[in-house]
Amino acid sequence: MDKAAFRLSEYQGRLRAVTSGETIWSGVNKNRLTILEPSALAPGLLKTVSYLPNARRPQPLGKPNELLFGTRFLGDRLYAVTFKKTDTLYIVDLADITDPRIAGELEVPGFSDYLHPLPNGLLLGFGKDARPPDVFGDGQFAWYQGLQLTLFDVGNAGQPREIQRVLMGKRGSESALLRHRHAFSALMQSDGSVSTGIPARIHDGPFAEYGGGDSAVYPWQRSGLMRFELHGTTASDARLVQLPNLITHRATQLSAPHIDAASTGGRSVLFRNGTIYIGNGQFWRQDNIGNAFGPY
Repeated sequence: MDKAAFRLSEYQGRLRAVTSGETIWSGVNKNRLTILEPSALAPGLLKTVSYLPNARRPQPLGKPNELLFGTRFLGDRLYAVTFKKTDTLYIVDLADITDPRIAGELEVPGFSDYLHPLPNGLLLGFGKDARPPDVFGDGQFAWYQGLQLTLFDVGNAGQPREIQRVLMGKRGSESALLRHRHAFSALMQSDGSVSTGIPARIHDGPFAEYGGGDSAVYPWQRSGLMRFELHGTTASDARLVQLPNLITHRATQLSAPHIDAASTGGRSVLFRNGTIYIGNGQFWRQDNIGNAFGPY
């Protein structure tokens, strides 16, 4: 997972870091934020300015058994997602470097593994939907379901809220973005809207291939680039609108690719008048009205 880089941030001459311990079975939460700066006494060394949780602010980043998933530093804030059965989004206020504090939190279904800041106090989260099971699941006691794109309003750090949640496919669906941050593409349009592209291998259908209930795995249906556009200039009118997807493979045409770029190494480049999608040594293009061509 190459998103570990988001756990480090250099800001105004200081280093901010989020660390976590593998404590899933112990029930002890060891997710920790540390702020460091150059030592005035020992050049070349760093000294700790503050950390969280601490004696004054003991609230942990995450509930017992929860692991740290998505993280993102942005200015004087840290966004962090922990997960066991539900996604908890934490907003940590870093304005006072000597006293970082959890300003707000929000629980929503599933989890966000990748967080992307957007203009006007908006935050985009990508991960999977999940459902708590009666017995052990496969995601810290929850059954992963389809892919999930969530739009958050984080303008007010003390009252984050979910604006919209978009589900893609059912259990079995995968995306290269769950493994590589470079799988995500975004383009700011001249009218203020934001176009995004996410490679995805979609499993769906009325009947499961394996199992039953929340643990069922559904058959592969299609693979390619899922495209969305953010409309609206404020949190009050922001909305994700699905654009024509760039589908490279369909179950009605052929069997599933042996190595599916949509779930491994797919990449895209977004232009104002079209899209290029690249995977497994081939590329496809899509014009601005949704017509797709390729592979080349």
